[in-house]
Amino acid sequence: DATWKFIVSEVPVQEFFGLPYDRWEGYPAERAEILGFIRASNIKNVVWFSSDTHAVLINDVRLSTFTPPFETTGMKEVVAGPIATTPFGLEIEEVLGPLAPPAFTAFALTPLPQGLGMSCAVLDRFTYALVEVSSSARTVTITPKDAAGRPVCRTPLVITAQ
Repeated sequence: DATWKFIVSEVPVQEFFGLPYDRWEGYPAERAEILGFIRASNIKNVVWFSSDTHAVLINDVRLSTFTPPFETTGMKEVVAGPIATTPFGLEIEEVLGPLAPPAFTAFALTPLPQGLGMSCAVLDRFTYALVEVSSSARTVTITPKDAAGRPVCRTPLVITAQ
């Protein structure tokens, strides 16, 4: 009966198709089972957190991103970090070359169905996320920041409880 349900997973649950190894995308049946259970059980106010992708990626958690009917689960995910290891953009660059990180960022930020429709995608720096919960306003505010404490997204993610 808690207002907020925070799920901390080492790897992202959202689909983003960039070097899709070692993530929930690689386990589609298990991913569908978990997301389906949360949805079928009508569990509200679920927020996923992960960090092992070494980037800031904020998006809806969708059952399927590019297969109609493009259903969302009502959940958000915030990927943040790293604070002290190679950022995702450099990993992509090492594999695919210097044009790949800006191309992935553009794809991530472009609205569906041409892109992923993320509200924030930062691949090139050390980051962490500040999470603030307001019981009176029934909100969670998540502000990804760089190592110097400066916000890295245009606006923080603010979620109001359902």
